[in-house]
Amino acid sequence: MISAQNRLLPLSGNKFIGYFLLPLLLISCGAFKKSQRIERPKNDAGIVVNPQGSEDQPAVKIVNEGDAIVYSSVVFKGQNYRVPQHKHNFNIAVLLPFHSDKFNSKRDKRRANIMLEYYQGIKLALLHEEKLESKFTVHFYDTDNDTSQLKSILRKPEMANMDLILGPTDEMQVKIAAYFARNRKIPLLSPFTTVIDFWSNNPFVINLNPSNEMQARAFVAYFQKNHHGEKLLLVRDGSRFDKGFGAALVAECNKQKIEFSKIAYNKDIDWKNYRRRVSI
Repeated sequence: MISAQNRLLPLSGNKFIGYFLLPLLLISCGAFKKSQRIERPKNDAGIVVNPQGSEDQPAVKIVNEGDAIVYSSVVFKGQNYRVPQHKHNFNIAVLLPFHSDKFNSKRDKRRANIMLEYYQGIKLALLHEEKLESKFTVHFYDTDNDTSQLKSILRKPEMANMDLILGPTDEMQVKIAAYFARNRKIPLLSPFTTVIDFWSNNPFVINLNPSNEMQARAFVAYFQKNHHGEKLLLVRDGSRFDKGFGAALVAECNKQKIEFSKIAYNKDIDWKNYRRRVSI
């Protein structure tokens, strides 16, 4: 575990609280994995909701008396069900470049100050721990923005027992950590890095900054599923967002042979007549 010195006081971690509260909420509500197994009383036939059931008619199954699971009562569609409780003690690994060594470049120091604000956001988020009725033990590791250092950290025995990994930052390091997380079925949250693509689908990775290309593919998939047969109109305004996401969307539509029309944004456009003219 690394203890990093705060070089720039006071810093504000308030803007980063949400980045950390989201994964805390997800793992505390059992969204990821791991039920905590404890002996339950005999002759207590629990009923659990089967995820394969429909919303209106959830499938149910009787749990054998010998199952060592703690159950809690859940109301679903006006009826009470007994469901297994998730675990309440979680270990979280934070893999960020704190640059805690003595000699760092100006760029490293600027990066370290951002990471320290994130560190403060984590500490502030942990103040909400009692409301989640769970205990979170956070382990901080300094990757020093170095691939070799990251691999050394991932080889530590305790990493296999983590319930959540936050970080790292560099794109190649995220891919290395994502491969580790997938093999060990540990969810990984990437809060900073924009990753263009992963070499395969990885259900254990949550990317808060997906690339324009990934967002474009998601948009096209949504459009095809929910607006099949309808016409797509792209309004281009030449902004930074348009040059990024807009260009990626045009490329993805061309790649998947999605027909679309383009128009330059103008506040004086008569949209009613335009729609009639192009038959949107």
